[in-house]
Amino acid sequence: MLSDLKTEKSRKTCQKIMDAAREVFSEKGFNSVTVKDIAKQAQIGHGTFYLYFQDKKAIFYKLLEMVEDDLYTAFEGGVDLDIDYAEGLSAYRALRKDISAVFESFKRNYDIIRLCRELASLDSEFADKYYKIRLRLIERSERIIQKTALAKHVDSKIAAVSISALIEGAVEEWLNETNPHRIEMDQDKLLSTVAKMYFKLLS
Repeated sequence: MLSDLKTEKSRKTCQKIMDAAREVFSEKGFNSVTVKDIAKQAQIGHGTFYLYFQDKKAIFYKLLEMVEDDLYTAFEGGVDLDIDYAEGLSAYRALRKDISAVFESFKRNYDIIRLCRELASLDSEFADKYYKIRLRLIERSERIIQKTALAKHVDSKIAAVSISALIEGAVEEWLNETNPHRIEMDQDKLLSTVAKMYFKLLS
């Protein structure tokens, strides 16, 4: 959307509104937030908000698109086993690099991902949006699996879903500070452990 706006001023205003929306959604949750809350946080009038977004659902969907794009960008800079092997990078180091990019993307976007997951159980549209985000990780895992010996012994789709669930579960335990029973985990140790488990599964 930002790239579609014609002037720098419009792009800055739109980004300001989106930043404000992210803050209030993270603080209050989706259902409790009003357009008035977002406009107040962005220090704009209601009319200005409606120049850019139809309602609060529209701006939340736009935030979800940005999360999906961020995850895609993380994968773009991640592992390509063929290239990494050719350059002498071990499979373990390649996988660790890839998982690190995924972890950082989830960390940057956890507030919005968490809200979308909560809303997915109540609204089919949100469920579709959340699945698109999860599908990025599943498809990425499947492409990696298909380049390894594991693909000869298992259904690559089922394996990808299972591995993705492992990564998602670890990230949830790591980032969900609202969980009173959360287990504190060091990021480097978490990354190393998950990468080694992933590598062992593929070997």
